[in-house]
Amino acid sequence: MAQFQYIASSDKNKTTSGTIEAQDEAAVIAALAKQNLRPLSVKLAKKSGGFSISKLLGNNKVKSDDLVIFTRQLAAMVGAGVPLLRSLSSLETHTESAGLKNVLVNVIRDVEGGSTLGDALDKYPQVFSDVYVNMVRAGETAGILDEILKRLALQQEKSASIRKKVKSAMSYPIVLMVITVIAFFGLMLF
Repeated sequence: MAQFQYIASSDKNKTTSGTIEAQDEAAVIAALAKQNLRPLSVKLAKKSGGFSISKLLGNNKVKSDDLVIFTRQLAAMVGAGVPLLRSLSSLETHTESAGLKNVLVNVIRDVEGGSTLGDALDKYPQVFSDVYVNMVRAGETAGILDEILKRLALQQEKSASIRKKVKSAMSYPIVLMVITVIAFFGLMLF
């Protein structure tokens, strides 16, 4: 179940707002109708930044390497003629990343509901960048999703490689800066 925020009007044109827990937007609309309210806006409530062990340990974060593997495997499966839903379901069951598994469960549900893959991925901007989503949409529209996914995987591998090089290049100056600060305070104190 998910939390939804709603704005609704009553028979007397009085506007009310609040949150309700339901399976999906249709269930929220049905629940509001039972209360004689007409929904004006129904949105998925953003989760609060409360404390959780999984956030602390980073279990729900999707690593760039996992995303590259997912993209490569999806490209191979779509290119081989495997239906999209079957490909996504197979990747969801075989992925080792808990964060990616959670995202894929929801993406599969959206695609089964009639949404395009691009629209389903667009709901997770923390995992799939705007470039990724728009490239997938373009691939779906043009009918070359497998080629687009291969290009995306290649681009992600290059950007991950650059990120690793920058991190390794920055580690030496950071270590020197820390040693300098420690030495400075050590000299000042003693």
